[in-house]
Amino acid sequence: MVHEQTSDHYGHRRAKSEDEELISPARKQMMALIGVTLLLIQATETVIQFCMTYVLQPNLTWENLNNRKEHLGTKTLGFLVQELRRRVEIIPHFEGILANYLKMRNTFVHNVDEIPGWSLNSDGGLDAAHSFLSELLRLDEIVQAVFLGLMSAWQDQNSMHIEVPGMPESGKRYFEHINATYKPLVDEIFFRKEDNESQTKH
Repeated sequence: MVHEQTSDHYGHRRAKSEDEELISPARKQMMALIGVTLLLIQATETVIQFCMTYVLQPNLTWENLNNRKEHLGTKTLGFLVQELRRRVEIIPHFEGILANYLKMRNTFVHNVDEIPGWSLNSDGGLDAAHSFLSELLRLDEIVQAVFLGLMSAWQDQNSMHIEVPGMPESGKRYFEHINATYKPLVDEIFFRKEDNESQTKH
């Protein structure tokens, strides 16, 4: 097999490897999108974990805080969502978004082969992968924004005003958007359960 000749950073001629020839620009872009998606859903999981540890923790004390952090820090996103449902009522519209997000997130992380049409080796497969990830990212943006709004409302309730030194303008505008759009909706999305006696305490 004759390899295409190319130049390295220093101008020396060398042959492309078969792996380089197989990775098309579209495939490279998809691999980058996969990486970005993983980082974003991890960030969302961190936000949800924070809310479950601090914001929606009943009877929070310094004594049980470290135990809660250690306990929830080892749990999956699915467990955190189930814990959330035990603690509060959720408006049906957001419940549906959260359920779809959890299902798609788990499929992406654990069973990518189950995504219909997914493949990095054909144009059709890349189109299917892009469609799936675009929808997952859309849901991720909503879920993260809702829980950030919950965090912001909790900070206001507890007179906690936190400044992040060196935050870029884009970050400031994003949190302004969260405070203006999602924070006012918190009480419409989450409802306190009437009977909390059956909740599991750790």
